[in-house]
Amino acid sequence: MPFSVIGYNFVSNRCKSKTGGGVGIYLQNGVEYKLLGECKFSDPDVIESLFLEIMVSHGKNIVGCVYRPPNQNTAMFIDKFNNILSLISKDNKHCYVMGDFNQDLLQYNHQVPTQEFIDSLSSHAFLPLIFNPT
Repeated sequence: MPFSVIGYNFVSNRCKSKTGGGVGIYLQNGVEYKLLGECKFSDPDVIESLFLEIMVSHGKNIVGCVYRPPNQNTAMFIDKFNNILSLISKDNKHCYVMGDFNQDLLQYNHQVPTQEFIDSLSSHAFLPLIFNPT
């Protein structure tokens, strides 16, 4: 059960195949949104994701949450992630993608999967805001 926060709605994509897992986003009460079903994945061995189109006064924004399990097939993750990035970037809206990608970005020059992940982001005009380990 998600932690309840007064004044916020919890939108989630829960993992149905095992205990735990899933992704979620808290939205302030009253914020209009639409679930982007084509960007919602729940494959606990590859990717878990949830994307929402948020209605704002000057148009629409897209916000999403993505989780890649550690030590899993990066190529399969990048394939699904590329599909998501293609879908959300096609309408030229402000898009924010947050998540736990379990990818060491400091290894860009040394690991092909990290290079492919960063290249995937940049090919869709996305850039990571955090490069340092957290």
